[in-house]
Amino acid sequence: MAEQMSLHGSGPRTRAEWVDLVASLPDATAVWADLEGMHQTPLPDSMPVGATHLWFWDTRRHGRVRIDGETWVAGVLTEPETSAPAHCNAFREDGIVVDRVKLTAWAPAERRIEQFRGDREVLASFAQLVPRRPTTGVFLAAAGDQA
Repeated sequence: MAEQMSLHGSGPRTRAEWVDLVASLPDATAVWADLEGMHQTPLPDSMPVGATHLWFWDTRRHGRVRIDGETWVAGVLTEPETSAPAHCNAFREDGIVVDRVKLTAWAPAERRIEQFRGDREVLASFAQLVPRRPTTGVFLAAAGDQA
């Protein structure tokens, strides 16, 4: 299913600015992996140590954050007429066509390096939001959410 959304970008931000991002997304769910495993919680109060990427979403916004030591950069997809979270207004492009795609992992029979080692049923609770735009990463959503 394709839908139109707006893409917002933060530009480089500091660890100190993370609290503003969290405060502007009180109902967001976040997913990230670090050395302790995979996490799905409300958006954490501080940048996760050991994580390089974090995805978040609420009912109208879907974000992808790259964490590099003391800095972070975010991209956020929003429904039309929805504001971006704090510090994510350095860039905006409207009318981005986004495909909602079922999240899957390679089946063992495909004989590929298998990164996912958990219960495959959990994958059904997520969907990928894939912008039809070069050089833009994939975003996550709860499978039942309609962006």
